Amino acid sequence: MHYELWLLLLIPFAAGISVIFFHSIKTILWLMTGSVIISSLIGLRIYFLLPQQGSLFAGNNWLFVDSLSVYHILVMLLIYLLSTLYSLVYLQEEITHGDFGLKQIKIYASLWCESLAAMTLVLISNNLAIMWVGMETTTLVTAFLISIHVTSVSLEAMWKYLLICSVGVAFAFMGTLLAAASAQGLHIPAENTLLWTELLYAAPHLNVHLLKFAFIFVLVGFGTKAGLAPMHNWLPDAHSQAPAPVSAIFSGFMLNAALYCIIRYIPIVETATGHTGWVSHLLLIFGTISILVASAFILMQHDLKRLLAYHSIEHLGIIVLGLGLGGIGVFAALFHILNHSICKTLSFFAAGRLGQFIGTHDMRKMAGIRKISPIWSIGIFGSLLA
Repeated sequence: MHYELWLLLLIPFAAGISVIFFHSIKTILWLMTGSVIISSLIGLRIYFLLPQQGSLFAGNNWLFVDSLSVYHILVMLLIYLLSTLYSLVYLQEEITHGDFGLKQIKIYASLWCESLAAMTLVLISNNLAIMWVGMETTTLVTAFLISIHVTSVSLEAMWKYLLICSVGVAFAFMGTLLAAASAQGLHIPAENTLLWTELLYAAPHLNVHLLKFAFIFVLVGFGTKAGLAPMHNWLPDAHSQAPAPVSAIFSGFMLNAALYCIIRYIPIVETATGHTGWVSHLLLIFGTISILVASAFILMQHDLKRLLAYHSIEHLGIIVLGLGLGGIGVFAALFHILNHSICKTLSFFAAGRLGQFIGTHDMRKMAGIRKISPIWSIGIFGSLLA
C-alpha cells in the first residue's frame, strides 16, 4: 500500500478543519499555504515513484494512480500552489480595505483546503462511485467561495451554480449506476463492480447498450460541471462573482477535474463498442457546440472575468474536440489542458489585481482610464489573449 496517496488526500482535509480553531489571520493563511506546499511535494514523490511501479494502489485498490491521474495531479497542484501564493497578496489587499475579516479568512482557508482534498479524491479514486462523490463534494465546497463577498448578485450566482451543477452531477450518478449495471452477470465481486481497473479489464464483456446510456449520462452530467455548452450557464456568473483566486482554480483546474471523470470512461466504452468511434462522435459534437457558443458570447462581453469564463468554455470545447479526434488529437488535448490551466490562472490573477487597482472589471471603464501604468496595460492585454 502506498501511504503517499492517503497523505495527498488527508493533509489538505486536515488543514481545512484545523484552520477553524486558529484566531490569527497570519497563522491561518500560512497553514493554508503550508498544506498546499506539502501536498505539492507529495505529488512530486508520487510522480517519481510511478515509473518504477507502473501504477500505485492503496485502500484495498479503491485508491489508484496511473500516468493519466498523476499528470492531472501535477497540473492541479501547480494551479493550487500558484493560486495560494497569489491569495496571500490578493487577500492582504482585501484585509487592508476591510472587505475580509477573521471570519471570512477562516471560511476561505477552510473551503480552499477542502476543495483541494475533494479534487484530489476525484483524481486518485479507482472506484467510479467514489470519484462521483469527490466531484459532488467539489460543488458543495466551492459554492460558498463564490459568495464569500455576500451580495445579491453573488448569492444568485452561488445558487445557480449549486442547482445546475447538482442536477448535472445527478445525471452523472445515473451514469455511474448504469455502468455498474452493465457489469451484471460477470464474475466480479460486488465490492469491485465499480473499480475502474476491473471495468476496463472486463470491457469486452460488458452490456454495450447499458454502457452507451451510462456514457451519455456521464457526458451530460460531468460535462455540466466542466462547463461544456449547452450546459454552461452557471459558469460565467460564478466566475464573475467569485474572488479572483477562486476563479483561477475554477477555470484553472476544477473544469479539468470534471473532464477527467469523462476521460476515465472513454477507454471502457471504446473497448466495449469495438472501437467503432461511437464515443468520438459524441465528443466531437459537444466540443464543436462549446466552441461555437462560447465564441458567439465572447463578442458581447464587457466584464473581463465573464470574458475569461467564456474563454474557458471555448478552450474546454477545444480539448474535448481533440479527444474526439483521437490519435495525436488526444496528445494535443492533454497538452492543452496544461496550457489552458496556466494561461487562464495567470489571466484571472491579472483580472483580480486590475479589479482591485481600478475598482471595476468593466473593460469599457478600464479603456477610459488614461493614467494607467504599463504593467497594468500588459495585464489587460494578456488577459484578453488567454
